Amino acid sequence: RLWAQADRHSLNKEEYYKTFPNDLYADELNKYTWEKESKVLEKTFDTGSKTEYDLAAELKSQKAGQYVIEAICKDKFGEEVKAFQYFTLFKMGSNEVPEVSSQWFYTDKNKAEPGEKISYILNSGYKTNYLFELEHKGNIIDSKMLEASMKPNDISVVEAYRGNVSYHTTFIKNNRFYHQSKIISVPYTNKELDIEFSTFRNKLLPGQAEEWKLTIKDKKGDKQVAELMAGMYDASLDAFRSNYWYLNVYQNYYARLNWSSAIGRQTNSSEHNNLPHDYASVPSRYHDYLNYFGLYFYSNYGYGRGYAEDGAMPLAAAEMDSKTGDEMPVEAKSPSPKKSAMREKSKADKNGEAKEEELNEATTTAVGGVAQNAGGKDGKKGKEDELGNVKARSNFNETAFFFPSLETNEKGETVIKFTVPESLTKWKVMGLAHTKDLKIGQFQKEVVTQKDLMVMPNAPRFFREGDKMTFISKISNLSENELKGSAELKLYDALTDKEISAQTIEALHGNFPTIGYREFTVKKGLSTSIEWNIAIPDFVQAIKYKVVAKAGTFSDGEEMALPVLTNRMLVTESMPLPIRSNQTKDFSFGKFISQNNNSSTLKNHSYTLEFTANPAWYAVQALPYLMEYPYECAEQTFARYYANSLASHVVNSKPKIKQIFETWKMNNPEAFLSNLEKNQELKALVLEETPWVLNAQNESENKKRVGLLFDLNKMSNELSR
Repeated sequence: RLWAQADRHSLNKEEYYKTFPNDLYADELNKYTWEKESKVLEKTFDTGSKTEYDLAAELKSQKAGQYVIEAICKDKFGEEVKAFQYFTLFKMGSNEVPEVSSQWFYTDKNKAEPGEKISYILNSGYKTNYLFELEHKGNIIDSKMLEASMKPNDISVVEAYRGNVSYHTTFIKNNRFYHQSKIISVPYTNKELDIEFSTFRNKLLPGQAEEWKLTIKDKKGDKQVAELMAGMYDASLDAFRSNYWYLNVYQNYYARLNWSSAIGRQTNSSEHNNLPHDYASVPSRYHDYLNYFGLYFYSNYGYGRGYAEDGAMPLAAAEMDSKTGDEMPVEAKSPSPKKSAMREKSKADKNGEAKEEELNEATTTAVGGVAQNAGGKDGKKGKEDELGNVKARSNFNETAFFFPSLETNEKGETVIKFTVPESLTKWKVMGLAHTKDLKIGQFQKEVVTQKDLMVMPNAPRFFREGDKMTFISKISNLSENELKGSAELKLYDALTDKEISAQTIEALHGNFPTIGYREFTVKKGLSTSIEWNIAIPDFVQAIKYKVVAKAGTFSDGEEMALPVLTNRMLVTESMPLPIRSNQTKDFSFGKFISQNNNSSTLKNHSYTLEFTANPAWYAVQALPYLMEYPYECAEQTFARYYANSLASHVVNSKPKIKQIFETWKMNNPEAFLSNLEKNQELKALVLEETPWVLNAQNESENKKRVGLLFDLNKMSNELSR
């Protein structure tokens, strides 16, 4: 192998090159260390009016060689900023050598289509010949010897080169091997589709019916009959795991072949490996240490903020670094996602005037106006009616639509129709199309749902019995004027839709329409916050909040049901009561009586007496538990399959039982479904925390529920999943 460049010399430069003419003495070929010659060009221009500058046209009269361009400007603080760029100047077809190096290669393009030509130049500081080879799919498809010069040569790109071609240049000079490889991209543009939107709006209103028209063409502009998969989801979910669709059935080829050199002879000696060796062991030194018994006492305190690229961002996703009293601008193109929690707080005094308080040195409230707090039971009935007519947003689906197989007509056209969910957030729209001959195309866009007046409550994920908290809602103004209006918070029992605001919201001084009534003023492009002090009662299992606001012709609202987690545990005590016909017996529930007398925290939930002449009904009534089990593991999937199969067999084999179930589920079965059962996500959480909530209030409701679950169509759908 070659010796490395010397770091110290016993010879001067002249003597060194007489002895070693082909080896560098120092760093002579490093152009970044060269002294600059005379200035060849100086120009001044304004980047505000001219963003590009044709430097090549200005340097036509200059000789070939290495040049450096120096750009100087001033930043917004008036400080001078410099940037340097080194480049090679040469002319195609000229005999001037631009660079003194052992090998120099140039191509006029690195990407080409079939039918195009690629011009390249092979040159060297030596008088030599190159071996030029062209590789595709691991095979040499062209090989020739070329003299090193500034004469341009051409590569004609043909259809067979799709998937990339690679070139190799090789020569040997002064007992030294020189090799270079490079890839020229020849993409499968003949298999690509362009998806064009005839109608597309990137700013939508929550809840509006939307229709997008698309046309699919190939690269030649011919319309294609294709199948399209399209979807739209909340872009904030990408913080947990990024999502993309990718389909590539065509292989790209890269350089596989390579020349290698073994010039000279190598001799290795390994005799020393056979000599005897003595090894001495050094004892390790151990010190006493504390046994923490699995506990961890180290706090991960640090400075600064950040997040992991592949990890999930914190739930409280928006921090505002500013000082107290700063106003927070609202960006019209990117409102905060629904499920992000803004870290902000605005205290109100008893007179209803909002005051901004700093949470810490780097986090402060979003201030854009004045939020006036008020409370009471009587007052301005007209304003209460205005707020009562405001429609609150309640559909917060994180997936707006997913259409796995949309088909185009003969003109390559298709339509996406959907209703926009009501979250105020940014959405990611994705699409992937293909034809029968595997032409492929895809698109990705962003859409924002927003309103001129937006209500964004900072709600928790759940409540807990006995909680006392401050419920905060941000109000943003994207209109062109300052807005003055009123807002209201109402709280309901989510299971019965009965309003519980009076028992939950803390009343303040004043005479106003309702206990949750507030007034606000918010400037153009800014936001303000309103707060209510609330206390969670013990008598509800889920609470639905409803925040509405109105200012002139603008209005907005949001409602959502949240579970109330209990601080208690359900304990069921049972006692069998066996008795024969024509017999009288006394039973004493001793454990039940003793617990009532000895416990200060016990609250009786229900006392039930069950009687049946046929205990087999208990087995039938237990099947819904298996049929509705929420988890998707193999064990529970089989349990659901078994329960639905057994129920289907019972219904089909016993016509009388089928008739009974039909009777039970009559009288509008949809009306029987509670608000909780219509909200499956809320139902799953409440079922896990308080399983007794879903127990029917009486025997007739229980029969209806069993009858619904034993519906043949429902069981057939479950079995086909």
